[in-house]
Amino acid sequence: LNIDATGAFTGNLLDINADGAVGTTGNIVDITTGVASSTSNLIDLNFGAFAYEGDALNIALGAAAVGAQALVVTSGAMVRTTDLLSITDSGTSSGDTLEINVTGQTTGHTLFLNNDAMVATGNVLYIDSDADRSSTVLFQIDDIADDTASAPTMDINATGATDQSVLNIDATGAFTGNLLDINAAPAAAGATGNIIDITTSATSSTGNLIDLNFGALADTGDALNIALGATAVGSQALVVTSGAMTRTTDLLSVIDSGTSSGDMIELQASGATTGNMLLLNNDAMVATGNVLYID
Repeated sequence: LNIDATGAFTGNLLDINADGAVGTTGNIVDITTGVASSTSNLIDLNFGAFAYEGDALNIALGAAAVGAQALVVTSGAMVRTTDLLSITDSGTSSGDTLEINVTGQTTGHTLFLNNDAMVATGNVLYIDSDADRSSTVLFQIDDIADDTASAPTMDINATGATDQSVLNIDATGAFTGNLLDINAAPAAAGATGNIIDITTSATSSTGNLIDLNFGALADTGDALNIALGATAVGSQALVVTSGAMTRTTDLLSVIDSGTSSGDMIELQASGATTGNMLLLNNDAMVATGNVLYID
């Protein structure tokens, strides 16, 4: 079948009208291959070498098509060696390779990746950037300023992750930037929320909220470095608050089991201050313990 249109036309080149096919169970267009192998495509859409603003494939679902899906790709029980869906963009473009634009009110997900029944060693979402990406962000979430939603921008629910890390950042090469960088300077003015907030539930746990471990390598960096700027006049570098509990462990514990020449705790004041370098205040303490005890 060859359809050759050499002139300009305003109608459809191929028009199939199935308005009267109410109750039909067959397909409008059905293409079935045989058992013989083939390297050709079932449908091949090619734009010629001319300026064109139309879409290669445009699917429009009407308001009544509430149970229809725009595109369904089903893979049989095969040992597949190629991609199930492949998008290759080799040109220089300013548009998005894949854009999902939701303008209506929906309770479903914009993108849903479900691997409940998958038994595999692959990743659900994998981003690979081998080429030079000096000005490209691999993963970016842009939450507009006037968004009043109470839901978090990113929510990770690891209810069943009993033996795996929920978030794993593995850096094997030398890097000069930050492995994890949180920049709250543009939105910090007037903010009342926390940059990082970790809250446990009522369930008891033996794990740590934050666990910092240096590996078996020579390292001159600090496990935790807190630098207060010149304008942070009302900020405290570290605040530890204990609730009204019957505590059986130390509130703050420093254990040095190595052979070292440095100090365990050093307080160094280089500026002019009227406060105390170390203040032990037990005005409200009703206890039999000592304020300072050296054993």
